[in-house]
Amino acid sequence: MNSSYQLNYILYSPILFFCLFITIFVFIKNTKSRLNKAFSLLCFFISFWVFCLLIADTTRIQNVALFWCRLAIIGPVLIPPSFLAFSLLFIDRKREINWLKIYFPALFFIILAFTDWNVKKVFLESWGSDIVTGPLYIFLFLHFFIYSVITFYFLLNNYKKCTYLQRVQTAFFLIGYLFAIAIGVTTNLILVTIGISKFSVIGPFSTLFFLASTAYAILKHRFMDISIVLRKSLIYSITIILLSCIYAVIVFFLSLISIYIGQPFWVSILQIIVLVIISTPLQYYIKNIIDKLFFRYKYDYQKALKDMSEKINYIKKEEDLISILLSLIPTTLKIKNVFYEKDLKKIDSEILEDFYLNKKIFVKDLSENVSTKDDSEVMVPLFAGKKIAGVLKLKEKYSEEPYNKEDLQFITTVSNQASVALANIDANQKLIDSERIALMGEFAAKLAHEIKNPIAAMKTMNQLFPFRRNDRDYLDRLYDTFDRQLKRVNNMIVNLLKLGKPIKLNISKFDSQDFFNKLIDLVGSQCELQNININKKFGNKKVFINADKEQMFQLFLNIFQNSIQAMPNGGIISIEITNDINFKFDTLIIIKDTGCGISQEKLEKIFDPFYTTKSQGTGLGLSLVKKIIEEHNFEIKVESELSQGTKFMIFI
Repeated sequence: MNSSYQLNYILYSPILFFCLFITIFVFIKNTKSRLNKAFSLLCFFISFWVFCLLIADTTRIQNVALFWCRLAIIGPVLIPPSFLAFSLLFIDRKREINWLKIYFPALFFIILAFTDWNVKKVFLESWGSDIVTGPLYIFLFLHFFIYSVITFYFLLNNYKKCTYLQRVQTAFFLIGYLFAIAIGVTTNLILVTIGISKFSVIGPFSTLFFLASTAYAILKHRFMDISIVLRKSLIYSITIILLSCIYAVIVFFLSLISIYIGQPFWVSILQIIVLVIISTPLQYYIKNIIDKLFFRYKYDYQKALKDMSEKINYIKKEEDLISILLSLIPTTLKIKNVFYEKDLKKIDSEILEDFYLNKKIFVKDLSENVSTKDDSEVMVPLFAGKKIAGVLKLKEKYSEEPYNKEDLQFITTVSNQASVALANIDANQKLIDSERIALMGEFAAKLAHEIKNPIAAMKTMNQLFPFRRNDRDYLDRLYDTFDRQLKRVNNMIVNLLKLGKPIKLNISKFDSQDFFNKLIDLVGSQCELQNININKKFGNKKVFINADKEQMFQLFLNIFQNSIQAMPNGGIISIEITNDINFKFDTLIIIKDTGCGISQEKLEKIFDPFYTTKSQGTGLGLSLVKKIIEEHNFEIKVESELSQGTKFMIFI
C-alpha cells in the first residue's frame, strides 16, 4: 500500500471511530430517550458514509471501489431526513414522528444506488477513487436543499417561541449543520459532480464539530457558554504550543549531544518523562493566567468562595449565615433575585424528596422527571445535619443566560459549605442549650443568695420598726436601706432578663468618636469626684462602627463602670480606637485603666454570671458585656495584673 492510501487510512479512521463512539455512547446513555435514539441514528448514517469512503479510497480493486462508491450515497441520502427527525424531537420530545413519511423520498436514491444513474465509472488514482457521476447527483443536491429548508423552517419558527437555553441550542444546531453541509456538499457533491474528487476526503471532517457539540447538548441537556468553550480552547491550545516548543528545544539539544553519545533508548524515555512531568503544572499556570486576564468571572468565583469561607467560620446564628448567602450569590452570579424559603411546606414534595434522596441542587432546565410551578431557575437545599433547614431559590440572571456548568459548581460548593456551617451552628446551639440547663441550678442558687442579702437587710430594719417607729434617724435609715436594696434587686432582675433572652439588634453605622465623647460626658462627673482622668487616642482618621448603637452604649458603659470602681483613689482610663489591624475584624477598641487589677485565677471567671469581687456589685455587668459581644459576632479579650490595671480589647 502506497503512502497516499496509508494517509487515507489515517484521515478516515479517527473520524469513523469518533462517529461510532458517539453513536453508541449517546444511545447507551439513555436508551429510552427518543431524542437520543434519533441522534444515534444520525451518527450511524454518518459513520456508514465515512466507512464506505474509507474502503473506496483505500482499495486497489476497481470493481470493489465502484461498489463502495455507489453504496456511499446511502449515507448522504439518509442524513438530511435523520437530522429533520432529530430537530422535530428536539422542538417537542412528545411529538409523534411519521418515520416512513420522513424517509420515504430517500427510497428513490437507494433503489437507483447501484445503477449508472449514481456512479458511472471509478478510476483508481494515487490519492484514492476518482468517480464519474450520473444524473442522480443533481437530484441528491436538491434532496439536501429541500430537507435543509424544511428543517431550518421548523427550527427558526421554534426559535422565536422557545426559552433562552433552547435558542442557544438551536443556534448551535444551525451553525453546526450549516458548517457541515457547506463543506460536505461542496467537496463531496458539487466538486465531484464537475469531476473533481480529490478533495472528497475533507467532507467527513466537517461533521466532527457538529457531532461533538450536539452530543454534548444531549448528554448535558445544555450547551456550554461560548466563553467556556473559548477558555478551554485557549488553555489547551497554548499548552500544546508551549509543550511543542519545549519538545523542539529538547530535540535540538539532544541532536547536538547525539553527535558525541549517539541516540540511546533511554534518551527517548527521558523526553517522555519530562513532558509528562511539566504538562500538568504548565496547564495549571496557563489556566490561572487566562482566567485572570480574560475570564475574570472564574477568578471571582474562587475569591467569593474564599471570602465566604473566612466569614462563615465565625458565624454563630443561622440568620447571619443566610444574610451572607443572600448577598454573596446574587452579587457573584449577577442574579436578579435570591430568596430563602424556610417553610418547607411551600416547596414541591417531589423536589423535597429529590433533595433527601440525592442531596443535590435542583435545576429546572435539567429536571425532566420533576415538574414544578415555581418560577425559580435553581433551588439549593441547605442541610443542617440530616434535615433540610431551608431552601435558597435563585431566579434568572440579568443576562437571561442559563446557569452553566461553572455556575452550578459554584452554587454546589456554596451549598456544601453553608450546610457544614448550619450543622456547626445547630451543634453549637445544642451545646449552649445543654450548658444553660446545667447552669440553671447554679443560677437559681446564686440568685437566691443575691436576693437573700438585701431581703435580710430589709428584714433586720423592719424588725426594729415596732420599737423605733418614732425615731426620725431610724426612719431615715429604714427608707434608705429599703430604697438601695430594692434598686439592687431590681437592677439584678433587669440585667438577668437581658442576659437570659436574645437581643434584637438594630444595626446602624455611627461615628466612634462622637459615640465615645457622649459616653465620656455621661461618666465625666463621677470620674471627677474620684479624681480619674480620661485619655483619648482617636487619631486623625474617623472610624465608623456597624453595630447596635444602644447595645454598644450599654457594653462600654459597663466596662467604664468596672474601671471606675477599680480606682476608688483615682487613676487614668485610656481609650484607643484603630482600624489598622491585621486581623479578621475591622476595628479594635482598647479601654485600659490603672486600677487594682485582677489576678489570673479570677480573670478566668469575670464573665461568669453573679461572679464579682466588689461588695456592691451584682456580678452581671460583664456577663451582659459578653452576651452583647457574642450577639454581634465580635470578640473581646482581657489582660490584667494585680496593682497594674486592666485592659479590655474589643474587636469589631
